[in-house]
Amino acid sequence: MLLNFTAENFRSIRDAASANLVASALIEQRESLITSRYTKYGVLPVAAFYGGNASGKSNFLEALAFMRSVVLHSFQHGDADAAIPIKPFLLDDHSHAKPSTFVLDFVMQDVRYQLGFTLSHDCVREEWLYAYPKRSQQVLYHRRVDADSAYYFGRSLAGNNRQIQSITRANALFLSTAAASAHPLLTQVWHFFKDQLVLNLSPGSASNARLARELANNESLLAEAVKYLAMADTGISDVRITDKPIPQVTKAKLSELYEVIGKLAGDHIKSEAPEVDRTIELGHNSVNGMVRYLDFDDESLGTKYLFTLLPALLTTLDEGKVLVLDEITISLHTHLARGLVKLFKNKQTNPHGAQLLFSTHDTNLLGPGLLRRDEVWLTEKSDQGVTMLGPLSDYKTKITDNIERGYLQGRFGAVPYLRGKLRGDSGEPS
Repeated sequence: MLLNFTAENFRSIRDAASANLVASALIEQRESLITSRYTKYGVLPVAAFYGGNASGKSNFLEALAFMRSVVLHSFQHGDADAAIPIKPFLLDDHSHAKPSTFVLDFVMQDVRYQLGFTLSHDCVREEWLYAYPKRSQQVLYHRRVDADSAYYFGRSLAGNNRQIQSITRANALFLSTAAASAHPLLTQVWHFFKDQLVLNLSPGSASNARLARELANNESLLAEAVKYLAMADTGISDVRITDKPIPQVTKAKLSELYEVIGKLAGDHIKSEAPEVDRTIELGHNSVNGMVRYLDFDDESLGTKYLFTLLPALLTTLDEGKVLVLDEITISLHTHLARGLVKLFKNKQTNPHGAQLLFSTHDTNLLGPGLLRRDEVWLTEKSDQGVTMLGPLSDYKTKITDNIERGYLQGRFGAVPYLRGKLRGDSGEPS
């Protein structure tokens, strides 16, 4: 469960920008909130990011993805001389030389934690992990390159901390190194980032073969996917997984490729070339009542997007994870997008406290009854190109206000305005 995420000096985010998923005192839709002993009113199951094109809403979600990547890979995929691939703000004279900071507050196994780190291109300048087992802060470790003692370890952090410190590179996180060393607690934190944060920032990017393998190995997930596809009025009534033998010539080439990848990756990848090519066919009800199967690639963009999203969506709901999507309505009808959001807002379909973070331009989702005002986050760029982020609940609104109309009228900012006339635009209102 996420409580708060902060990013600073990442892409268009120059100054610290935070999204708080702790619910405010708003009275609407309290039944949808996730219960937590660390909050008075609960935790938000949804956060929707709105803003004009290039306002920075996608950058904020990418900052979370970047933080996750550093946690998972800074030890395994780096070397002592490699630069940390930070992406600082570039539209002024000084930010490019400043470090970038990422901080995540989350709950894992009913304990609140805060992990944060500050990175420059050459090293981890600061890193910390705090726990709040009884609400008061407990320092598990703190690392600073400019301190007299670079590392401080709290008494409650059991493990070979000093030994792990000795092998932690300047450009790698202590947490990432500790997880590779099977540290008892920090490995669990590492797995929270790996397993609980499900990021899909490239809609529809999942391959046919990968989806087929995933669904073929999980019959209950396949059945749930078929059910949701039918509910979405896609005309699909069945899904068929087909195995086709891979020709020997192709298999030989694949084996050579896998062998090369294995040597380059060392022990990180141990895979063999597949024996069969597993593909997906979707069954449609035909005019004579028979089910006719079409190749996955022949389906509409919306159907393919929904289908590729369903495994991650259903697993997130079943296991109480966090799903992060960029442009949720890029290929979906508004009604389908509303339906996806409602899955997270309903305790019956979301009994384990899963969360959904997404960016969108679809103002129909601002219509009555779907999102709380503190679940809507607005991004806007200053004249200097700096992304500013804030919740709709910071504006003076009432529960009866037409939020969609107010947003489109620019009452809350975060909408684009054309500085000149488009060709053929008379400038007269329609």
